[in-house]
Amino acid sequence: LRLWGEGKSTPEVFQGALGIAPAEEDKRFATSLDGTLARYASQFVPISRTGSIELVTELAEREPKSASRQAARALALFRAGHADAAEQALEAARALDAKNPDVRFLSARLLLAKGGPAEAMKELRALLGEDHDGYDVEMLLAEAADALHDAPTRLAAVQAASRFDPTQVEPLYALLKLADERNDANGAVDLLERLARLSEHDASLYRELLRRRLARHEFPDAVRVGESAIYMDLLGFQTHRGFAEALAQTGDKKRAIFELESALLCQAEEADRAAAKSELAKLKR
Repeated sequence: LRLWGEGKSTPEVFQGALGIAPAEEDKRFATSLDGTLARYASQFVPISRTGSIELVTELAEREPKSASRQAARALALFRAGHADAAEQALEAARALDAKNPDVRFLSARLLLAKGGPAEAMKELRALLGEDHDGYDVEMLLAEAADALHDAPTRLAAVQAASRFDPTQVEPLYALLKLADERNDANGAVDLLERLARLSEHDASLYRELLRRRLARHEFPDAVRVGESAIYMDLLGFQTHRGFAEALAQTGDKKRAIFELESALLCQAEEADRAAAKSELAKLKR
């Protein structure tokens, strides 16, 4: 920044501050990005960006024999709420290549949207049988299985989705719900830890993780969680109070007092405030 402030050009700034040319930094960034996104190279990623209906229609008309172009047009129409037109475009795509993975995937989406989870699952099973697996396929399979009350398939699908893309929180939330339904307390806490690492600014996650660590009397872990939670939930009464409990239980009386005093600066129900004041008085004796 100082070099830019001196009026130097970007190549001069990069060379002077970092010792490399901008092109070299671009190359390093591209290499890093290739590693980060490598997981997508080995899985099927369906069409997600289509552009406007006008654009995809023009492209589909230019390439009338392309099932992928017709599927993209169907997706754009579907997103715009033109269900009938989307189905017509999808039929055109299916007539060209019924086994096209984008055509199969979009067919499953439309079938599920129309209340046909069994038919949607059939399309998705066909995709899997043709080696077109991936995060989106597994998440849609989980949705279809949920509609069919097929718990084993749903569990296997969200587990697979999480393996395909460990950076996504949606399968982890689904797994958390399933863990709670099975009363799997250990699994639930592990999932909350993973979610907290991925959603660093979600105060509710830290609050829940802190609550569960305290309920299990895992006080050192609760202190570790609390260290982050107070920054994510600065005005959270229960967070400061829970952190204070963890600190008191691990012998850090001074910080526990500070956290209880912080809690009393936050909004809370009067009964909770009274309980915190009582806890604070005990610590100050």
